[in-house]
Amino acid sequence: MKRYHAFSLLHLCMGAAALYALAAPAFAGLTIHSGLKAGAQVPRYDILEFTMELPEGVQVTDPLSQVEVSAEFIGPGGRTRRVGGFYHGERKWKVRFAPDQVGRWDYRCQMSGAPGSGLVGTTKVRGWFNCVESDNPGFVRQNPKNKFLWVFDNGDPYWPIGIQECIGPGSDGNPFTEWSLEGGDRYSPWVSSDATAEQYLDTYAQAGFNLFRFSPDNCSYSHYKDLDHYNLREMRWTDELLLLLRQHGYRVFYGFFGYARAYIHEPDDAAKMAKVKRFLKYCVDRWGAYVDFWELLNEQEADPKWTAMMAEYVKSIDPYHHPITDWEKEGLEEIDFTSPHWYQRECEEAADAITRDKANEWKKLGKPVIVGEQGNDENVWDYTSARRMRYRTWSALFNEISFIFWNTSYALNGHFMNIYLGPEERQYIRALQNFTTYLDTGMRSAPVKRSDEKFRAYAFISDRLAAVYLHNRFGRSLKGSTITITVPRAGWGYWLEPATLRLLGSFRVGAGEQTLPLPDFRRDMALLISPEPITGGPPTPIIEASPRFGVNPQRVILDGRRSVGAFGRPIVSYQWTLGDGATASGPRVVHTYPTGNYLLTLTVTDDRGEKASASLVIRVAAKMAEHRPPIVTARAIPTTGKAPLRVHFKGEAFALTDRLSGVSWRFGDGATSDQLDTVHVYDKPGTYLATLIANTSHDGRSSASVVVTVK
Repeated sequence: MKRYHAFSLLHLCMGAAALYALAAPAFAGLTIHSGLKAGAQVPRYDILEFTMELPEGVQVTDPLSQVEVSAEFIGPGGRTRRVGGFYHGERKWKVRFAPDQVGRWDYRCQMSGAPGSGLVGTTKVRGWFNCVESDNPGFVRQNPKNKFLWVFDNGDPYWPIGIQECIGPGSDGNPFTEWSLEGGDRYSPWVSSDATAEQYLDTYAQAGFNLFRFSPDNCSYSHYKDLDHYNLREMRWTDELLLLLRQHGYRVFYGFFGYARAYIHEPDDAAKMAKVKRFLKYCVDRWGAYVDFWELLNEQEADPKWTAMMAEYVKSIDPYHHPITDWEKEGLEEIDFTSPHWYQRECEEAADAITRDKANEWKKLGKPVIVGEQGNDENVWDYTSARRMRYRTWSALFNEISFIFWNTSYALNGHFMNIYLGPEERQYIRALQNFTTYLDTGMRSAPVKRSDEKFRAYAFISDRLAAVYLHNRFGRSLKGSTITITVPRAGWGYWLEPATLRLLGSFRVGAGEQTLPLPDFRRDMALLISPEPITGGPPTPIIEASPRFGVNPQRVILDGRRSVGAFGRPIVSYQWTLGDGATASGPRVVHTYPTGNYLLTLTVTDDRGEKASASLVIRVAAKMAEHRPPIVTARAIPTTGKAPLRVHFKGEAFALTDRLSGVSWRFGDGATSDQLDTVHVYDKPGTYLATLIANTSHDGRSSASVVVTVK
């Protein structure tokens, strides 16, 4: 994944910029740092930063209101961008700007006393720089070829899959040191809160997550005590967060207020609206160069007049013209895209169809849709939630919407809603994002005919590509089933496994309406038809670790053999960094870990040199002095239905001390199984108590049960 670094110019010398003052006793001796020499080369879309520092003799009692800082940037052809400055703290003001055109830019920055402040005069700095091309694609825009999709400024398609997290100061007061990666049971020693922000963001970026939603006062720290008193320390945290996000390849979905009070029911109070607008301008000036999407509020029912007023105001002051949204106000003309929230505990057989139906409803307004919060209802994780997430995200892509998941991964049972995004979930996102690398900006949802009702199908077609996503509703045989689609150009068709993007088969296909026989598949499958043969692309690294949770000393088997090269390409290299300073190579590694938490990484390389990495955490608890029984959980889906009822049982058993000596399911009808993950069929009606029993080497014993009702 490409990383885009801000060109931050912090407290550097002025270079050859011209500085002059006009009747400025208040600002005499002002220092302006730009770091730019005349004609300096600045990469396109990188962020320039000018710092203005008042001399010690100037007294400012209210720096937020008494001093005004602004800048003009005149680009090639004479186009002018006006950018506001902001108070940064410690007698410093800053201006940030991201140039979007290659060529010469002239700039003028100025500082003056605000009307009524008693500070007189103006100090200015002038200069110029040369903007040069870069690999940064620019900001995200609505796709001109399909109003429901997104592109970058340079025309490349953007397929957002986002996350968000609770963010606040950790035990050391730092908000970047205690982020959570895949924890275990919340009542066990393996709860997670120890990854750094860098480790967290890198792990999810490796998997293809490329959008981050952040808003203060939404399970996060606050940006103000009230709209007259800003929290400058916390705002500096946000500077660091947004820069970190950009460095790791994320686009930023930024909310101004979250749940904070913003006079949302008083749009006719001019004095209060002036305070709201001042804060909005401060945020646009400070973070506009980092942001791609604006959001006004989080789950607050504002007066529509307030929403329209503030959305229009942001548009009037934003030099980058980022799209803006607000929760459940998508019908307003001033709102550019829809951002509903959706939590549900659906059965996996219906996940794709529910996503399709919601997409069709949300798209009725003719605006793009980014689901601002997506996750599970009832619990963040169960043994089908990863697959349900996979069905949702593939269906969302083919139905022209996208998700931001509310990630709660510190424990498998960490919350009654949101979603756990562990190694399996990240694998699925990586496979999906690898698939999107073959799509183009002209993609649009299209009809597809099915031969029967055993499966559902969704088509995504441009003037050169065709793609289809299929979901086998009940896992029955599809022998003899077909789909009929319009193929834009003759070429090659590829059947792919969505879980890994493994190539299942290929064929030649003509242009026009084509009826295609389906290979047999159990759950879901994807088809890509290209006018040119596809011979490569990014691989999908897959780590299987057994166990991921253990007790010191813990022997762990690490297996990367399920990693997949693109379109049949072989994986030729497996390189491991094991998280404790050790490294290894090869598809399968055995390593023993002492007490601690270890972020390990597998990097795979195919025969063309294409590389990709995946990471996961191994958690090892300290050896406990006394013998303790194991931790056992039991789940079943479905728990009710008509006979014969096929039930998938999923159990977990963790030994806190000693070793597991055996596990067994007793299904309540006389049948048993020694597999934690198993299927059992109940032939007769009745109520059955299915119990999972786990034993340890020192006679420790625990059990967990689930009731199954057969009608």
